[in-house]
Amino acid sequence: PDGKVLLGGSFSTVGTVSKGSIVKVDADGEVDPLFNCLVDGSVHALVVESDGRILMAGEFRHVNGIERRGVARIFANGAVDLGFDAGCDGDVHCAALLSGGQVVVGGNFRSIGGYSAIGLARLNSDGSRDQGFVSDVDGIVSCLAEQADGKLLVASALSGLGGGGRPGIRRLNADGSVDGSFSVEVDGW
Repeated sequence: PDGKVLLGGSFSTVGTVSKGSIVKVDADGEVDPLFNCLVDGSVHALVVESDGRILMAGEFRHVNGIERRGVARIFANGAVDLGFDAGCDGDVHCAALLSGGQVVVGGNFRSIGGYSAIGLARLNSDGSRDQGFVSDVDGIVSCLAEQADGKLLVASALSGLGGGGRPGIRRLNADGSVDGSFSVEVDGW
């Protein structure tokens, strides 16, 4: 919303400026000195919400010294949003903002907030797991996207979802159930 660009990855400096895996730069590539966020691992996905808050996902345990494993939400200045805590027990590889304002995350985790969520979960605005979204994913989710009709495309080696442990892409209905009319098998990642 502020015309700047967010970059995430696995780095400790941008040019000559020390930054921990996330940085905000101006249109000319200059580091924004007002954005301060330190992550103790890598950032795989960044989602800017409509109010300017930023959801980040990755392989980290702390953001600005506050425990937020795998997924965290920060304000536009990089400060941790303390009202969002997913309680994830693993790494999050991908995230997508859904048309209804919720966020779906995928990765290598077994639970969100103490509730079973193997590899895929839909989160409420406070980071808690949406109990109305139930999928039988049993594997590591590497990529996901919402379609215009609200269905969700999920990619990875999916043991559940009729994947038999083979890499592929499955489509889920809005409630997390499998849409059996769509399935793509692939022979690699």
